[in-house]
Amino acid sequence: MNDYGLLDQWLAGSEPPERTHDHDSSLWTGTYVASQFYRWRTTGEEEALDNALKSLEGMLTLVPVTGHDPTFARTLRPHEGGTPPPDPGSFTQGAWFQGTAGYEDMDWRCCGNNDMYQGVVYSYVLALRFLPDDAEYDTYRDRIAENIVTLLENNADAQDGQFNEVNANGIAYLATGDGQYLTNYDTLFSPLLEAFVLAGNGLFYLWGITDWSGQHLETVTMLTLQHLVQELKDEGRRGIVKRGWLAGMRNTHTVRYVLWPIAAYSFGDPGPGYEDIFAEAMWGMREAVYPKDSLDVDRRVDPAWTASPIPSLFWKFDWMDGGRHQGLYGRPLFTRGTSSCFWTTSPLDVGGGPTPWRDSGADYLHAYWMARAYGLLTSND
Repeated sequence: MNDYGLLDQWLAGSEPPERTHDHDSSLWTGTYVASQFYRWRTTGEEEALDNALKSLEGMLTLVPVTGHDPTFARTLRPHEGGTPPPDPGSFTQGAWFQGTAGYEDMDWRCCGNNDMYQGVVYSYVLALRFLPDDAEYDTYRDRIAENIVTLLENNADAQDGQFNEVNANGIAYLATGDGQYLTNYDTLFSPLLEAFVLAGNGLFYLWGITDWSGQHLETVTMLTLQHLVQELKDEGRRGIVKRGWLAGMRNTHTVRYVLWPIAAYSFGDPGPGYEDIFAEAMWGMREAVYPKDSLDVDRRVDPAWTASPIPSLFWKFDWMDGGRHQGLYGRPLFTRGTSSCFWTTSPLDVGGGPTPWRDSGADYLHAYWMARAYGLLTSND
């Protein structure tokens, strides 16, 4: 975590730690904020609340730091000399700009997109649900209200006419109490979107094919919806979301997803028939913390390795130029290298390049503290 509460990476063995930004930090940091609110809800530890607030501060800064209402930042870093002031005419992905008035001590990376948006709104809805009621925390609630209205009125990702806009309006209502946002939420949450949730919110796995990064986003989006329908006391749609958790498990029962089954058991109240899926998710949790390094291993040279006849993410068509190879069988997490988020990586990958950079582990903490908060794990597990 850097000085602004955003998760980054550090160079193993460096002292003091040499750090580098993580391009998708606002997504990972949003799940870290959630993990610490789940921890706070479970243990009441002040450290958990302090952790959540430090990173929430960073998530709240991502919107005003740009000085351009349609744009929010992917991540932050301490200001470096030579970083230019923001210029909407030069807003390209990956570019760095100095913060605007009041934020000159930091730089922000352009530009937040749909993936980063999921981390932002997830952290906001968890804060609105679990922050203590004391007046000293009203500043956080007020800033959430200001940010979500800014995004809703100006940002293209928040104005998608689908789940992003549903979530934004629901959060805006919780934060402001303005009934118009609740009306918008109800109107936008159409029968078509309800049917999509009922079908598993886009989660799928067939013959080695899925969108590995997308299924993590679908899980985070579904978690935001889950907390919204609970806080809004939207019982009809709460039932739809509950059934959607189970549909997603049915759709992916042949692959060892970890985060979705934990969320489904936390909120979906599964009956008999899903025990094996949950058991595999728990094995994934055990394997995630096994010590590992990112060694440069090409598994295609192993006589035991078998190629899948279907390229990974074949709809991108770059496999026609070589690459996108994947195996026929998945590998357990303890045989794989490090990652900013294990829940977005394919177990069918043929290998990966070595790296000395270490990641935060927010993926594991998110799943662990959710499982603790909803009684799936105990402190002795």
